Amino acid sequence: MKRFSRLQKTNLLFGLLIDPLFYALISFVFLVIGVSMFIRTNIYVAIFHTIIGYCLVIILRLILSVYNQNWHKFPLLSIVRIAICEIVPCLVVYFVQYRINIGHVPFITLLTISLLDFIAVVSSRFIYYAIYNKTAGNQRLLLSSPTTHEEEMRYVQEAFDKNWVAPLGFNCDGFENEMVEYLKEDMHAFATMSGTGAIHLAVKLAGIKPGDVVLCSDLTFAATVNPVCYEGAKPVFIDSEYDTWNMDPKALEKAFEKYPNAKVVVLVHLYGTPAKMDEIISICKKHNAVIIEDAAEALGATYHDQHCGTFGRYNILSFNGNKIITTSGGGMLLTKEEKDRNKALFWATQSRESAPWYEHEELGYNYRMSNVIAGIGRGQLKHLEDHKRNKEIIYNRYKESLKDVPIEMNPYLENTKPNFWLSCLLIKPEYLTKCTRTETTFEYKHEKGKCCPDELATVLKENNIETRPIWKPMHMQPIFKNNDFIYVADKPVSEDLFARGICLPSDIKISAEQQEKVTNIIKSFF
Repeated sequence: MKRFSRLQKTNLLFGLLIDPLFYALISFVFLVIGVSMFIRTNIYVAIFHTIIGYCLVIILRLILSVYNQNWHKFPLLSIVRIAICEIVPCLVVYFVQYRINIGHVPFITLLTISLLDFIAVVSSRFIYYAIYNKTAGNQRLLLSSPTTHEEEMRYVQEAFDKNWVAPLGFNCDGFENEMVEYLKEDMHAFATMSGTGAIHLAVKLAGIKPGDVVLCSDLTFAATVNPVCYEGAKPVFIDSEYDTWNMDPKALEKAFEKYPNAKVVVLVHLYGTPAKMDEIISICKKHNAVIIEDAAEALGATYHDQHCGTFGRYNILSFNGNKIITTSGGGMLLTKEEKDRNKALFWATQSRESAPWYEHEELGYNYRMSNVIAGIGRGQLKHLEDHKRNKEIIYNRYKESLKDVPIEMNPYLENTKPNFWLSCLLIKPEYLTKCTRTETTFEYKHEKGKCCPDELATVLKENNIETRPIWKPMHMQPIFKNNDFIYVADKPVSEDLFARGICLPSDIKISAEQQEKVTNIIKSFF
């Protein structure tokens, strides 16, 4: 069933109920009270004219599809349609009363009724949408909130109906199978309680041991790297490149020269943009290294028509609340080999051995996904392509609106198709004001015609608009201050992206008008 927006529902209410009632009320009152003494009509004539006019107004509004008009901007076309809906009943009633020989009401009287109704209808809409715009203007614009549909509840209800709300179950099986079918690769999926849990299982499957060097993307969220530390290994961070903001293949090659014994690479597709996979895969094959692909932000994105999350030996997805599809919290491990998937399942169920009692020979974890939230994932997956299209529309709106502003949108390669999870921008260096950042605070000085991400975020926040800084690079995090960082440019690219970048509201439900509000604020700086 098609879901109407608030504006569509309101227009339907106005067009088919409130507007005709205005006509009926004004017509009846005007005829019975105001003009009966002048035109010698009676209550039955008044009722007749009112009913005829009321029916005609409804029929005309259906024909003209008033409820599809976007009154958010109160367009002239809609006012013209209202005028038509008032004048036509006036004319029809005037001619019908002669054909059936009923009490005559002068045309000027009917025209007056229509004019009064026109004024009442237009005024009521102006008042309503003035209130609506004020309310909408005060609504917080979110970065990326969950967008739910109807299918999710059907799967969740099935879990309750079957009293299967515990971890694993038919929804988990269905979610895993449907994800593999969507990815169109020979993979084996295991649904987990979080993306972080999935990465941890991947790290264990890759055989990482205490003291091992693991080469990791530098520009990412800490959840990518923390599981490496869970196993006592040592992350070495690889810089980004400007073409995709992802791991730089040249820096990766340099890292292998310094750490020839490194056997695992943890790669991230940042903000839903695929990395340079051909080059990275070639380098990893050359050095006999396993790829763990963190596609937490990149479900639905493709590189040479192959889905992100299918390139590595071990791959992970995330369904956190802000991701392109969500299970409220959750993730998925994808493996090339079924035995690896089964081993991950074993670890994730507390490493319980096959015995009549609880027997444990290995350290285990509770990483299984709930059958309930897996149902949410199944419903969400059906709308992934729609979510991608909406995210791309949002990205292109920003790009078009800001094309004359000294900023750059997050880039991607021609042979890739991002999922546009978050739309981000970089302020060009010559338009960047000086900003001083400590570990937890920032300070900037306003300069006309320039700005910095922190100033921009501050002003947007004052306007109830949520933003996010570009990920702070891992090598800049206090916890990793002693870890090695490999880069090949004159200065670290990841540091530059962090200094000049900001993530913009990319919520699927954001309107063009709301985006315009964001871009107008950005433009005002320059």
